[in-house]
Amino acid sequence: MQNLDDPRLIHRYVPEFDEAGFAWTSAIHDHLAFNYFPEAGTLTVPVQYYASTLDRHFSGFIAFSVDTIAGFAELGRLDHSDIARAQHCDASTGSVPSYCSDGRYLESAHPKRSVTATIDDRTYIYTLSSVGMKVSLARDFENAVGVLPLPYRDDYVWLLASN
Repeated sequence: MQNLDDPRLIHRYVPEFDEAGFAWTSAIHDHLAFNYFPEAGTLTVPVQYYASTLDRHFSGFIAFSVDTIAGFAELGRLDHSDIARAQHCDASTGSVPSYCSDGRYLESAHPKRSVTATIDDRTYIYTLSSVGMKVSLARDFENAVGVLPLPYRDDYVWLLASN
């Protein structure tokens, strides 16, 4: 039996990305940023990852199965950077801003929280970022069944500095 007064590290998981870069999660300073959903056996963690090439960036959520004996196993990733790109890098208004070519628009995605709901015996995970919400089935986490872009403001410091 585990002693909650004397916690011990029994498992560790470091997500892998396909090229060198750096990653962080708001879960480091916000205990509400990651969530465990016992009905789905799923843990979700918001992750932002910057790679050396724009097409390798990630700004979304990673889902894991969690077991005290087996540890963590990655179930999938749900990226919100496509919502940020659509909102900030629309070429229909003329030229594409410089922050689109270097990936700074991804900071606006800022993955925040996830919640779950069970409807008709299916568990859905709702992921929320600063730019939108995506819904996916827990058993097929990386494929969104719904996307809702949210209104955003153009007053991000990184946007003003580059315009």
